[in-house]
Amino acid sequence: MIGDCQCMVDNKLHLNNKLIDRLLSETRAFYIVKELINGKTIEDLRKFDTGREYILPLLKSQLYFQNNRFDSEYSYCVIDGFKINISQVKVIDTHNAKNIVLASDGYPKLFNNLNETEKYLNYVIEKDPLCYNLYKSTKGKGINMVSYDDRAYLRLEL
Repeated sequence: MIGDCQCMVDNKLHLNNKLIDRLLSETRAFYIVKELINGKTIEDLRKFDTGREYILPLLKSQLYFQNNRFDSEYSYCVIDGFKINISQVKVIDTHNAKNIVLASDGYPKLFNNLNETEKYLNYVIEKDPLCYNLYKSTKGKGINMVSYDDRAYLRLEL
């Protein structure tokens, strides 16, 4: 597993979350709650996500840790044309697997079929469009957006 993807092998979920994403998601959620306490509305924040703006300098700084040879808890690897630090690649045993699901982090929760996975995504977007409470993310669903992130889902039956 390279990057912050997720997979399911015979119904067993494997995540490859980045610590930096968790920290920034929590920081953004903290800032959004502060904004709501101060009188902003969910709709105000969907029009202009001040929580995202608050963490933006840190989001830009995280690139220093991308495919970096310096092995740190904040380091991570992605496929971007540069050399990957192989020690940061997570390997999942798929020997004798019958079903494998590969998905991006654009899905808050992975299920064994696309319909259930999309259904849960729609539930999250309906209940928590800013993605700060039910599902914490570094960004939410803006007014003219379909989702909070791009997404990919591939299911293989072997």
